[in-house]
Amino acid sequence: MVYDVVREIAQALNLEHLMILQSKIETMARNQFDEKLLLFMEDFTASALQAFFQSENKKFQEKADSHFFEDHISRNQLQFALEIGNHKNDPNFGMQQGRPLFGLPVFWEISLDNFQIAAPLKKICQGALVKMMKEENAKPFILSYLLRSISQIQKNDSVVTSINISNTILSQFPSDNSAINEEP
Repeated sequence: MVYDVVREIAQALNLEHLMILQSKIETMARNQFDEKLLLFMEDFTASALQAFFQSENKKFQEKADSHFFEDHISRNQLQFALEIGNHKNDPNFGMQQGRPLFGLPVFWEISLDNFQIAAPLKKICQGALVKMMKEENAKPFILSYLLRSISQIQKNDSVVTSINISNTILSQFPSDNSAINEEP
């Protein structure tokens, strides 16, 4: 009941207030997390990422070049791919760009095999992370999570979760070169 009220209020908050709410959630001990909080965080993260994405779009539209944030992200992803060798040693690279991640780091942390939590709660986090990676608003982060997943697989840690996340991310890219050859 309380989470439902906070969820409704969160949808009306601006980005700054959403970030304040997120910082409060981040300070909670992970052993205090329960099913209701994790489900709230899933909805909250989706709403907050959408608010962030819309805020960034507005900023880009107000600039003289009037490029959309989506275009900026596409350029960043291309640059990221071109410099993949530099990022291989630091899977957290994409996380260091000052973008709010909301519940994504919590879902990632709890999804890993070495995090001790009840299986149903871990499953909620894994499902939320996979779901978030499919969202348009997660574009700024997907390559970083792909590298994190690959790193986990290479270490033979959290392999199944990492493969699920990797597959989810990779399924969003074209399966052939047709998208590369298209005219802008």
